[in-house]
Amino acid sequence: MQALPPGVVGTFHGIVDRNIRYNGGYGGALTLTTTSTGAYTGTLTRGIHRHILKGRLTATTTDGAPVSGQASLTRRAPYGPLTFRFDLLPEEKRLDGSITDPTVVPADIALVEALRAAYSATTPATDYEGRWNTAHALPAPLLGNVTYPQGAAWGTQTVSSTGIAAWAGRLADGTAITSSVGLSADGSAPLHVMLYSNLGSAQGWQTLHTGTQTTSSTLTWVKAPIPGTRSYPAGFPEHDLTGTGARYTAPATGEMLFGITPGISNASLTFSQGGLAQPFEQTFSLGAGNLITLPTGSANPHQIQFTLDLSTGILTGTGTAMDIDPLNSALNRQRPGTFSALLIPDREQAVGHFLLPTSQSATAPILSGMVLGAEAAP
Repeated sequence: MQALPPGVVGTFHGIVDRNIRYNGGYGGALTLTTTSTGAYTGTLTRGIHRHILKGRLTATTTDGAPVSGQASLTRRAPYGPLTFRFDLLPEEKRLDGSITDPTVVPADIALVEALRAAYSATTPATDYEGRWNTAHALPAPLLGNVTYPQGAAWGTQTVSSTGIAAWAGRLADGTAITSSVGLSADGSAPLHVMLYSNLGSAQGWQTLHTGTQTTSSTLTWVKAPIPGTRSYPAGFPEHDLTGTGARYTAPATGEMLFGITPGISNASLTFSQGGLAQPFEQTFSLGAGNLITLPTGSANPHQIQFTLDLSTGILTGTGTAMDIDPLNSALNRQRPGTFSALLIPDREQAVGHFLLPTSQSATAPILSGMVLGAEAAP
């Protein structure tokens, strides 16, 4: 076999496009490892289905030409196998592939895209190593549309010296997600997670930009109806989430968070959407050493309490009376909720979501709203 160009040897991580026929609209993931001898192994998922890949690549004698591969994806009877074809592009260090059913005419195609992991113990990811924090927000046309969770998702991505990006965060309905893949040469990494007992998914790409020390991402998120659950039992359609963020470093000893001057009532949390009778702001004090002090009594009517882990930038809290309706003398809208957010350095804000039942009933639906933390206006 023709010797393989270096750009196609290694491990490729990527995403399978959402396709109703091939993955129920939930998308999928690909991890494929190639060797210098032309062998490849890996796994491809499409929704709830998982395929083991093994085979040999086909190369040509033309410099820079793609190296190709093909695999048969076996399905349970009475369904015949699908065909997975792919090209490895040496210069771009990218995999372009497709999944098709040879019995379907005209062809229905699910595209597959992957990038080669660029770093290792011998090629350290020096420029990327560390923590990167990103908030993932709804597009403007969906703001105020209660079909969709109105809070922001957040994720903190820790990159090792070998270029492994470990991603941990929460979607805007409180669902925890994790992922771990190798970074590409330009700092990109895919995310694909199945959710809600395989009745939903989130997937997309995130890129870390060393020049600006910022992050960007585009994710899609979908949930099928799950009657009887409290959090969005009707589900919600596939929709985009746009991520922005930056490299995060905890404040050094004696350094104040975001350069805020120590003081009284110098920072605040703002809560909106999520079924609140009206938005509200809760001020608090950020003192020397980044010591947080919340007011008590009537100065904290929603009984907000929270903690901030400065090592990660993750903020978590509760409110015993998250919603107060000033026109309701019985105060039966006073109900407890929870919230979480992440410090986003380039915005100098904590960005996240709160979760609040629509009533005091133990079975009431739970909605998601927006929480923002920042320096208080003078």
